[in-house]
Amino acid sequence: MKRIFLLINTVLLAIGGSGGPLITRLYFIHGGKSIWLSSCLLTVAFPIALIPIATSYHRSRRRSFSDMGSPKPKMFSMTPLLFSAFTIIGVVTGLSNYLYAYGVARLPVSTATLIMSTQLAFTAIFAFLLVKQKFTFNSVNAIILLIFGAGILAEHAGSDRPSVHVVMALAATLFSIVGMIIEKDFKVISREAQEFGLGETKYYVILVGSAILWQFYMIGAIGIVFCASSLFSGVMVSVMLPITEVLAVIFYKESFQAEKGISLVLSLWGFVSYFYGEFIQAKEMRKNHITETELPLDSIVPV
Repeated sequence: MKRIFLLINTVLLAIGGSGGPLITRLYFIHGGKSIWLSSCLLTVAFPIALIPIATSYHRSRRRSFSDMGSPKPKMFSMTPLLFSAFTIIGVVTGLSNYLYAYGVARLPVSTATLIMSTQLAFTAIFAFLLVKQKFTFNSVNAIILLIFGAGILAEHAGSDRPSVHVVMALAATLFSIVGMIIEKDFKVISREAQEFGLGETKYYVILVGSAILWQFYMIGAIGIVFCASSLFSGVMVSVMLPITEVLAVIFYKESFQAEKGISLVLSLWGFVSYFYGEFIQAKEMRKNHITETELPLDSIVPV
């Protein structure tokens, strides 16, 4: 079951990670101008995350009723201190969303995605410091390749609980809404829709689609952390960057220099290296487990 959830979250991350930047750029290409609105769309669809949370809560309650000795689950079990901490993180996330939207508004997708490229290095560092993530040669090799893959593009780019996500996304959304109120963006949405290059109806479709795709990305990234590790989530995010750049070349006719091809190859190489290392590690663990279970009885029981 865990592998199924990991696969589902990986698919959500792939869809949101590649579609989110493309549809956000589409908004700006055809006349959209509000950076605060774009940053708000990155988290405003967070109620979608309530669906799996509610499902998990319902299943936990049914399990607790069948087992009278188990404690009953609580819908909200976060302490005030944790709530305050994640609210602050949410505000920082809102600021990060604004900076990302600012970059997408002024740069091609293939260049703007580089804003996210360095996060794998920081993810690896904090995974080691905070949760004692164990690194193998293959995982380190994957990190280096993925970072260098993004770095080559940058060098030549001239042109523990699911409800935590809800708190952070809510704080980030409120931060963006306050920015929209200050900039009076709500008053110009209808006029912007009428002047949008693809038409008024498609304007609203793009806004809704952008919100949903970015929420897929967030749910997928957080889901991978819970099903696997933060390092694996960071690897998957980094792998999506060159794929997004290739899609931008296809759909938006952005230039595809040799550096982008090299970046794609290095990223795919890093991706394969990571999974090869995980496969070897799992194989060794399985072998050690079999060896332990096959030990003769007199080697285990002292005479």
